[in-house]
Amino acid sequence: MKYSSFIGKKVVLIYEGKVDSYVLDVVIKNKYLSRLLLADIEEETKKVVDRKDIYKIGEDAILIRNASKITQSEPFITETFMGKSVFDIDGNSLQTVKDIEFDKNFKISYLETEKTKFNFQNIISNESAIIIDRDSKHKKHHFKPKAPQIPLSPSSQVVNILETKIPPRISSKNNLIGRKLLKDLVGYNSTLIARKNSIITPHILALAKQHNVLSDLSRFTY
Repeated sequence: MKYSSFIGKKVVLIYEGKVDSYVLDVVIKNKYLSRLLLADIEEETKKVVDRKDIYKIGEDAILIRNASKITQSEPFITETFMGKSVFDIDGNSLQTVKDIEFDKNFKISYLETEKTKFNFQNIISNESAIIIDRDSKHKKHHFKPKAPQIPLSPSSQVVNILETKIPPRISSKNNLIGRKLLKDLVGYNSTLIARKNSIITPHILALAKQHNVLSDLSRFTY
């Protein structure tokens, strides 16, 4: 079945025994013929019929069981192929799509241009133009743009976490007061701040902070 074979074909209602409309266009969704867009012969209004409600597709007409299967047309999205420019992966123009071929399950199988016919599976991308690869060696993700490389500022240079020494967790200052030193506490320039077995006082705590050895108080007190 081809796209061109649907266009203009009459739609006949079996139960009512009348010609109701004619096919104006084909709606494609997820690579399948989804529904037919119809034009009412008498009222010149647009209607639709779902693929599942088509009883028979003949040479001269499409048969529908009854009028209840046809509904008023509402806004819809369709995948478009007709009239689009086609290029192969080598940059050769294959001109424009002039027809679509569907298999017995109404899935798109081939697209035809003025120059050639190609398998639908060969399509790499389909936006404003269709790009194909007859050998199926390329996929769309192969051409995806790479994320830009943003240079790191000096303050955010990457560091090997395995080589980074993580400082020990420092206890709350208030919790250190009253604890006893396990060893002498020494600050800058070997300054003795407190001797082993000294009880930590607010004064010792303040000196330790000045000499940047609060972490020693956390590790060597009990």
